[in-house]
Amino acid sequence: MKKSINHLILFGLIQIILCTTGLGQSKVQPYAGLYFSEDGAMYYIGPSYQLGLDVPIKGNFLLNGYGHYFSATAFGGRYEVYTTGLMIRYHFGKKSKRWYAAIGLVYQDAEEESDFWDDLMTRSIFLPGYRLGYTFFSKKYVFYPELSAMGPYSYHSGNSIELFTLPSVGIRVKRRPSVRIVK
Repeated sequence: MKKSINHLILFGLIQIILCTTGLGQSKVQPYAGLYFSEDGAMYYIGPSYQLGLDVPIKGNFLLNGYGHYFSATAFGGRYEVYTTGLMIRYHFGKKSKRWYAAIGLVYQDAEEESDFWDDLMTRSIFLPGYRLGYTFFSKKYVFYPELSAMGPYSYHSGNSIELFTLPSVGIRVKRRPSVRIVK
């Protein structure tokens, strides 16, 4: 899991460099997010954090890359997950472009230690990822309240299925680009 935390730190440093060099004001738009997340079984629940980059492609489409970190404890157990993802986001509508949906591929590195099993359970998997949200504008910032999830994931050779791993509800915030936003 140390490798995953190193990736999150590296992703954060890249964002700081993009913001301080002025590239954050161009096409690349860095953001930060605060979420309320849970594991798929709703056993571990708590806050999670996300850092990402939005890159406008064409029209209502954006490319979104991100790193998401969640760690929680419950009843003597510990769950830690790091997710990186790449998604295509589409903003609905011609005038406001406020509602959006995204789909893409995510890589999830999870570790669970519990009193219920004797050993450490780990998984490193690729899954489809999903987002649905709405856009709010202020003078300096753009806010994206959204639902986020990935899955499905099959446990124990297909005997049980987790519909969504790491379902999250939260808000992303980024500095408002100087142009291109239509209310």
